[in-house]
Amino acid sequence: MKKKMKKGFTLVELLVVIAILAVLSTVAIVGYNSFTEKARISNDKGLVTQLNTLLQADEALDGKAKTPTDALEVVAENGFDVKKMTPTADDYSIVWNEETNRFVLLDENNVAVVEELSASAHKNWQFSSTYTQIVDGFSVCLNDSFEGTSLTVTSGLDVGSNVGIDVVYNGTAEVLIRTNNGDLTVNSGTVNHYGSAYYLTVATGATYNEFGVVVANLADVEIIPEAEQSQWTKVANKDQLEAALADVAVEKVMLTADINVTNDITDGTPDTFIVNHNVEINLNGHNIIGVHENNNDTLNVNNILFAINNASLTLSGYGIVSLRYKGTNMQWNSLSSTLRLNGNGTINVNDAVIVEHLGGTPMSYAIDMYATGTTQEVNLNGGALYSTYIAIRSFYANSTNSKVNINAGVIEGQSRDVWFQGITNVSVNDVLTVASSYNLKVDGVSCYID
Repeated sequence: MKKKMKKGFTLVELLVVIAILAVLSTVAIVGYNSFTEKARISNDKGLVTQLNTLLQADEALDGKAKTPTDALEVVAENGFDVKKMTPTADDYSIVWNEETNRFVLLDENNVAVVEELSASAHKNWQFSSTYTQIVDGFSVCLNDSFEGTSLTVTSGLDVGSNVGIDVVYNGTAEVLIRTNNGDLTVNSGTVNHYGSAYYLTVATGATYNEFGVVVANLADVEIIPEAEQSQWTKVANKDQLEAALADVAVEKVMLTADINVTNDITDGTPDTFIVNHNVEINLNGHNIIGVHENNNDTLNVNNILFAINNASLTLSGYGIVSLRYKGTNMQWNSLSSTLRLNGNGTINVNDAVIVEHLGGTPMSYAIDMYATGTTQEVNLNGGALYSTYIAIRSFYANSTNSKVNINAGVIEGQSRDVWFQGITNVSVNDVLTVASSYNLKVDGVSCYID
């Protein structure tokens, strides 16, 4: 009996089957990818529509958002952080149309699929950690992760929450620029400025419109004539400034260079700069910057840039006096101040001087009146006081002889502008005077009394 042999697949048949399976697999994958991509696009469209519903509702109450930051704050109140949002669809992006106050969803070709782009490119705003435009001419709103201290731009710019970025505009169009302190230079075109800026420079032929706050236009700042500078003791570094402040015969000091100190702002003797007699420091366009990087602080360390002890310190001219924290152990960096008034004395901030305190803890002040004396006074006659916490604190100001007089200038504490701590049996009108042109409300927020 013959054994019947089973016939197998030939190589050609196997290849044909494999080819058919490959085709079917490809079709299935393409179909699945197409389905999921459509789902992602639908999800992104729904998200942008929801964001715009929030903007529309806010318009009915407060009017149209003026800047990208305004629009972001509206949706952030409802839990949306557009700056951190990446559309789920491949290469899609979300921008904001300044003219319509609406978010726009762009596809991979930068074509609008929800809402419309403005015909003026610079009125369309992208959100980025760098000044790199996804479309030529688009304006940029910076994310919190931006690293840098200055930018030169040719379209609109909103620095977001980043502080102290110097901005130079070299474009030709009319654009919106929003700053958060730092200097602003307008070399050409037209700038509509929002936010706050320190020093403004506008070139001949350029146009500038103010919708925010500027401490000083440098064109209006008076410089001491060379012939009168002989009356001043000139200093160019930390050692020379310390020596001038220690000499009771020196009453006028003028900077001829920036002075920077690091990790020399500690408790004990000496503080970085000690003022024991009446003296005026003209910054003359220069800065005094103290940077604290110590990560091993202990409780109640008094980190002070200038300690004024029973004396008067007057800051004049223009420039920045700043104490900045860059360490990581900020838990105990309390009682920190850029200027601290101990005992009896006076602090005068004049002209276009800026006194700032950046970083640290809630017990951080641009000016701290430590009221151990009977007569203390702080006079803001121009310039600005700025702090990421409290601009001015008056501690245990139980005497009506301890006063804060705000006559002109800008004052901004992100936590509080002015804090009178430990007041008893004293009216706020006895310790605070505010010029009619200055808007400061004693409301427990901008001016806090306890």
